[in-house]
Amino acid sequence: MAETPIDDVGAALAVLAFPTITRWNRLEGRPRAKDFDRALKAEVRDALWMLSKQWQLGELRGEDAGHAVFAKIKLDTTRLDRYRAADGPVEPYRDEIPLETRVEAKPIDLAWDGRNMRLSLRAMLGRQWRKMLDAAALGTFGDQYRALYRIELPPRDGGGDHVYARRADWQQALALSRRAIDGGALYRHLTENMAHRASDGVDAGASAGALDTLGDRFVEWFRSLYFQPASAESDAWMEERLEYRFACAAPHAAGDRVLGAEEYYHGRLDWYSFDADPSARLVLDEPGGAAPETPAVSFIPAPVGFEGMPDRRFWALEDRKTNFGQLTPSTTDLGQLLLLEFALVYSGDWFVLPVPLAVGSLAKVAGLVVTNTFGERFWITSANQGRDEDWRRFSMFTLSVRGDRDVPSDTSLFLPPALAKVQEAPPEEEAHLVRDEMANMVWGVQTVIPTVIGPGTAGKEFADAVATFHRDDATATAAEYQAPIYYHAQSSVLEHWVPFVPVRASASTRDVRLQRGRMLRFNDPSSDEPVTISPRITLLRPGLDQSPKLPYFLDEREVPREGIKVSQSFQRARWKNGRTFVWLGAAKQVGRGERTSGLAFDEIRNADPEEQP
Repeated sequence: MAETPIDDVGAALAVLAFPTITRWNRLEGRPRAKDFDRALKAEVRDALWMLSKQWQLGELRGEDAGHAVFAKIKLDTTRLDRYRAADGPVEPYRDEIPLETRVEAKPIDLAWDGRNMRLSLRAMLGRQWRKMLDAAALGTFGDQYRALYRIELPPRDGGGDHVYARRADWQQALALSRRAIDGGALYRHLTENMAHRASDGVDAGASAGALDTLGDRFVEWFRSLYFQPASAESDAWMEERLEYRFACAAPHAAGDRVLGAEEYYHGRLDWYSFDADPSARLVLDEPGGAAPETPAVSFIPAPVGFEGMPDRRFWALEDRKTNFGQLTPSTTDLGQLLLLEFALVYSGDWFVLPVPLAVGSLAKVAGLVVTNTFGERFWITSANQGRDEDWRRFSMFTLSVRGDRDVPSDTSLFLPPALAKVQEAPPEEEAHLVRDEMANMVWGVQTVIPTVIGPGTAGKEFADAVATFHRDDATATAAEYQAPIYYHAQSSVLEHWVPFVPVRASASTRDVRLQRGRMLRFNDPSSDEPVTISPRITLLRPGLDQSPKLPYFLDEREVPREGIKVSQSFQRARWKNGRTFVWLGAAKQVGRGERTSGLAFDEIRNADPEEQP
């Protein structure tokens, strides 16, 4: 018999338009003996205990209410099918890739500031290329590739301080130089221009086609090993705000559902990172994806259970490990009072309704029909309806709605296709952005600086090593002062401190932005003029590696009084299909307060060191 569609379930239940016959099986214990007299007596040794038990469970205030025995729920379910990173183009989305990986992945730079970096990764790529050549019976070309793409030490001058400042870095770079194939240079050659081939510069002869095919496989291998954005437009990292911004969309019968994340920087993606945006639209050139589903699920409600819950069985006691009688809340401690009332009085009124949802689903409960032991059916709607900003509305795990204060609330439940567990390596880069009220500026303190080999090291240690490398002790002569005081134009600042100077956002407003600056090194023997000190980490280098170089502005509101800490590290996770993803991601945290750099100008100092304060 076909089901009759019901437009208004609540009205139909009120007038009993579709009566039903409810029946169920009753389970009861039966004695094995033929004598039922003692079994039916239910002998009680302590009647006072029974009365206390009834009082504890609230049975003396019974309302003769029915017990929920059957339920049917209707869901409006849809899944994500579109994605947009920052202001980039709208792209199709499939859950073969975790959303967290797609959002956080940043391009892996192999060189910056005109210097070849990540020598360990370059050597690993070269070793893989050598293995691929041997496996394809093309190992005879290995020496040619080593000569064409080789790791060489830079000149021992000001541009080589990243290698020679620290002995450990120099020794490892020396061990790789002229011995290993620079796989990073080969990868860059193959990817920077579609016309470049692996056989370029190699006397390949008839094997040129095989080498070119092997080069394509080499690029695919590296991209499968490290997940990176497909293009610069697919990068969700906002440099001026030091956080990610992206949006997702899912089809819906009443219009597309758009979920935006304007400020994602936690390193842990979940439902609270998203806001419902009813005014936004993500239009895809080739629409597609799964159509919205409206399934009706039937199930038997299961009572909730927890440790210390009053036991429902006749002769059973609660678990003594959880004793609610030991709680002594004050009259103003509403949290504990509500917990005790739920646990001791109303715990039997709560039921669990299991509804399985796929990862990446956006579900909304259209309604719930509950049938009790008396055959009565009730149409239950969400108690979270109303205005989104209404302070009297109580909700959990729901999305906030962008817009005016009078926008309707969103009662949907979103299960983002995010990762449950992520392995994170030690940070390769880390910077603390702190306010310096004495100097009236912000400093980017590079606390972890990547070495030429790859892993990061302590920023102060690296800065001291570089300063020592550039110091020209032979030309330093002690000045003989005839006066008791002398004029000092500017004090020095440690080299791992990067200045951010407040500037006006525009001439017509008084809004302030922070513009990255650079300090000067005066004792560099490689130059007669002062040399500017560039940031060593890529997080603070936007615009410096472009041609021409561009300034970098940071939103002044992103650096509060307590400061922020931003870091970058490799992360690894396994997705539901068994595939492993490795990507380079960034995260932002709250800092540790203000700091002072000691920067000062135009000072009068004592010439005698013993008299200096």
